This record gives sequence, structure tokens and C-alpha cells, in this order.
Amino acid sequence: MHSLYWIHLNHHTDPMSEGYIGVTFSPEKRFLHHKKVQRVPSDSILSILHTGTRKHCFELELKYRPERGIGWNSAVGGSHGWRYGFKHSEKTKKKLKLAWTKKRKIQHSKRLSATAKDRIGIPHPKQSISIAGKNNGMYGKKHSLKSRTLMSKKQKGRIANNKIEYYCIFCHAHVSPSNLDRHGPGKSVCK
Repeated sequence: MHSLYWIHLNHHTDPMSEGYIGVTFSPEKRFLHHKKVQRVPSDSILSILHTGTRKHCFELELKYRPERGIGWNSAVGGSHGWRYGFKHSEKTKKKLKLAWTKKRKIQHSKRLSATAKDRIGIPHPKQSISIAGKNNGMYGKKHSLKSRTLMSKKQKGRIANNKIEYYCIFCHAHVSPSNLDRHGPGKSVCK
């Protein structure tokens, strides 16, 4: 279960325009993180507005934050809303261009060809050999029942990374993470 949360000050009354709106499966941990990195005032409070599926919470977040810069949010709400409207500063663009040398282009090209589609499903031999058999730290050992129970409890209710579904916040189409950048305002994919 995920939660749509609202971080706000005591005198705030309207979650549509005040404070910070976000989605997480662990509101308390997320709230502590916001405070730790000083994104919210130290005297702010946490309120849970809704609990439900990840998809539904992101849909609600988009309704609360349809644009950038509402309340304390700097990005659009919804799944991967932070990607839309983000631009590097001119200074950063210059640094990136200077760093993209001919040598780096060649290295990048070699890396891509080494991990091309023909490598999908093929294990990495060096890594596999280095931790195989007696080289594996768990070789000949078993986790205790207590350890297995703790690991099981920790994983209950968590969604595996390969099971997380991504949706375009504009056309609400189900998309893969690699195709998410093809969606958005002015893109031919979104109608």
C-alpha cells in the first residue's frame, strides 16, 4: 500500500496550494528524509491524505499538483512528474558539452556495443565465476529460520522493481521506463 502525504505547517489549511504533496510506501521514513535534507521546515507536520495503490496515489498527486511550483513542490505531480519541464542551466549545459570529448564518445560507443541486444539473457562471466561455488560467501551455509522469517517480513507488501508499472501523467498510458521520455506536452505519442 502506498500513501499520498502532505507535509505542511500547523497554520496551513489547503493541501491544494500549500505545503508539499508526495507519494511513498513509507511516509514516516520519507518525512524524516525531507527534514534531513532540509527541503521542508523543521517544524512541519505530516498528514496522510489517502492510502491505496501506487497508481491511484500518483493520479491523486497529479490532481493536487498539476503544475510546477505549487506549494513547496518544484515538479509536476504524478509518476515521474519531475521529468517534465526540467531544464539544465546554461552553465551546466556548457560543462556537459566540454566533458563530452571525442575520447568519451568512443568509450561510450564501446560500452553500448558491449551491452547490445545480443547480450540480453547472457550472464556476465567474470562476475559469475568470481562468486560461484566455494567463492560464494554462503557456500555450504543456510540462513537460520529466524533470519529467513525476518527477511520474509521485510519483503511483505513490497513491490519488486520489475513489477512497478509506469504511467504517463498526461495521457495516462501504461509505458515502460525507457519510453517514458517519449510522452509529454507536444509529443506525438500523447494526444
